Amino acid sequence: SMGKIEKDKHDGFFGDLGPVTVTRWKDRVVVKMRQQGSDKPRSAKQKAASKRFGMLTRFVSVCNKYITIGFQNTNKGNAQHAAIAANMEHGVVGEWPELRLNYEKMKMSEGNLDPLRESRAMVDDGLIKLSWEKVADNGVINILVYNIDTEEAIVETNIASIADLETSLPLPKVWRRNEMHIVVYACLSCGSEVSESSYLGMHEIGEGLCRDYSGKIYRAKKSYRKRKKTATEEELGDDEKRHVLGAIGKIGPVIAYDYKGINCIKGRYTIEKEPTEKKRKANEKFRVLTRFLKSMYEMVKVGYRSESGSMTPLNAAIKRNYGKAFEEGSSGLAFESIELSVGKLPPPKRLSAWRDGDELIVTWVVSGIESDDSVMLGVYNEDNGEGFVVQNAGQRPDGKLQLTLPTEWKEGARLHLYLAFASSNETSPTVYIKIPSPPSPM
Repeated sequence: SMGKIEKDKHDGFFGDLGPVTVTRWKDRVVVKMRQQGSDKPRSAKQKAASKRFGMLTRFVSVCNKYITIGFQNTNKGNAQHAAIAANMEHGVVGEWPELRLNYEKMKMSEGNLDPLRESRAMVDDGLIKLSWEKVADNGVINILVYNIDTEEAIVETNIASIADLETSLPLPKVWRRNEMHIVVYACLSCGSEVSESSYLGMHEIGEGLCRDYSGKIYRAKKSYRKRKKTATEEELGDDEKRHVLGAIGKIGPVIAYDYKGINCIKGRYTIEKEPTEKKRKANEKFRVLTRFLKSMYEMVKVGYRSESGSMTPLNAAIKRNYGKAFEEGSSGLAFESIELSVGKLPPPKRLSAWRDGDELIVTWVVSGIESDDSVMLGVYNEDNGEGFVVQNAGQRPDGKLQLTLPTEWKEGARLHLYLAFASSNETSPTVYIKIPSPPSPM
């Protein structure tokens, strides 16, 4: 069917038309899909599940920076989805409608590193004082402090190394007589591996004891009342009905358009046609770049974690590299122009590499930078399209590393090497070098 809005005879069409609803919002006619929800009232179990999901989503959004590192290796979608899934069963307790977050059982990270042993926290003189026992793994400490009264969080990554056994953190002056929960976990300096999180209890902040915390405080988004989803003509006054603009645009299976002064709504149809040569070349470039970045994804995942924003690291890498990743006039990759990591850390200098059988030797110059940043290394085999990535291949001060390449990679394979440095929350740009092939035997 087709609905019409005739401006000269009618001030506007409002209501339902098949799968869509026509309504007015901000002096415009809006056409949108109708909600096809069930007419049955939701059960208490359904309401409780929806409430649990909403509570966890709100909490996780405040702690997003913390869980982004804590759940980066779960292979369960993005970190927020993984954190919500991990806490749906035990992260919320109570019976509908009296539900509350169970901070003591909340999982804020998943990983294979040894968890911190005998970790403790106490609040004294405006400071959170942490201590823990030595564990086998080396790495750093990440801490979350969540204020349940204000729905605010402090997230500090790399606040101390595991070997320090203790550290402290000042509290914001604006926090007064609030209750807060403290969680810690350990991770490697590049953030590639983490431990299970440890809950250090609920603590009350005494009046006037807080200091001037200078870091960022993460806050929950404000809640807004949703506007009404539909509006009938009878609900609009005479003044509101005047000068109604026509509905123009596509939504779902219908399209609204203007034809000789008449607003028409009809079903959409598509035309199957061959893409243009320009479109075909663009699709081919996108496919080639995506396949390359996926083969090196373990490096991209760390290298773009702070740059991706609402995108995935892979999409952020595609967006950054698409315009410069190809040789002029072709879909062949310009490997030297591709960035597998971005960031503010100083990159490697005077990088060199050579192959000795299955062994790869890589060296770089250490130029007075006192930092234990981890080394991220990726090697791409142009002959078979495979990538080989080691996230924690060494440390910046080493100046040299040696590792074994996949045994099935032939001696004369064309290999491209990318190297970058990484801390717990920052990375350096990658430096590229083509690995020279060994000389042919005489």
